[in-house]
Amino acid sequence: MSTIRYKKRYNKWYVYELTQYWDKELKKPRQKTKYLGVAERNGGQYSKPGKRLANMRTSEKAILDCGDSYVINEVSKKIGLSVIIEEVFGDLDSLMTLICFQITEGSAMYNCSTWLEDNIAKELFPRAKVSSQKISSLVKMLGRQDLQIKFFKNYIAKFFPNEQGVLIDSTALSSAINSPINALGYSGGILTENITCLMLVDKKSKLPIYFRAVGGDIADVSSLQTTVAEIRKLGLKTDSAILDAGFCSKANLQFMCQEKIDFITRLPKSHKAFGELVQEAGIMEESRYAIRYGERFVFIKSQKITLYNNELYAHVILDPTKKSKDTSLILKNRLDAELTKKERKELDDK
Repeated sequence: MSTIRYKKRYNKWYVYELTQYWDKELKKPRQKTKYLGVAERNGGQYSKPGKRLANMRTSEKAILDCGDSYVINEVSKKIGLSVIIEEVFGDLDSLMTLICFQITEGSAMYNCSTWLEDNIAKELFPRAKVSSQKISSLVKMLGRQDLQIKFFKNYIAKFFPNEQGVLIDSTALSSAINSPINALGYSGGILTENITCLMLVDKKSKLPIYFRAVGGDIADVSSLQTTVAEIRKLGLKTDSAILDAGFCSKANLQFMCQEKIDFITRLPKSHKAFGELVQEAGIMEESRYAIRYGERFVFIKSQKITLYNNELYAHVILDPTKKSKDTSLILKNRLDAELTKKERKELDDK
């Protein structure tokens, strides 16, 4: 004889079949319990084991990586960057897909379509076209000068309306692209074809403001004046700048003074003034010249000078830790050598 029993757990009713039988060995009645499934209410219909799972699997959903691209998209919309991208370039879905791919993966673009299959970007940007041909067209469009100028104008007006201080630096990037601005040069200590990327960064927020690609054979010193002229056309006010040593030349120093742009740069050893300033500084390792620099201490002497007919301030800095290392390198394998008077003088100068 069998009966059906409903037993409630939380908000579900679990259904069991109870079968009574006589145990011949124990000489007494017993019962078997068989689990039948789950019902929504007491006495209601129940689903048999396996059927519910089978029904769920008929509409299996893809498992997508959603955290990274979702956050990038939300931040981009919240700060207004998505609006600028769409206004300038149009194809927002394709470009945002490439942006998410480069930020999260940073690999070759032809991998983007494979990455997209398992990423939430597929749902966020349903109209994205990321075939190899489409990506090539997008990259070509991004290289158009008129669109770049329009983008940077809108970008600067939105995010840097009142910024005045900038950091100017350039980096040689190895390039295998068939481009007229490719040129042989050193990148990472290796002679290779490269393109120079010139970058402007906001001194206060450390965020990138503007960049442009420059021919790999164009020296930094020749690009500063063009860069300052371009960023002014984009509406960026510049009254101060921190320059990489590669931009330090007589013409550029005179230009910055003429334009009344305050600047800081490192004076290369090749400048005649470098040796003169070091000689004039004399003995520097005294406590009155000591300054804390992060976790280190350096000695600094500052003085007003006239350089290339402009009044400037020169700061001679001595790092005692680096001095010790450099002295060891200079003297290594030289002390035991027979030196002429001239060679001894050169060693002392070093």
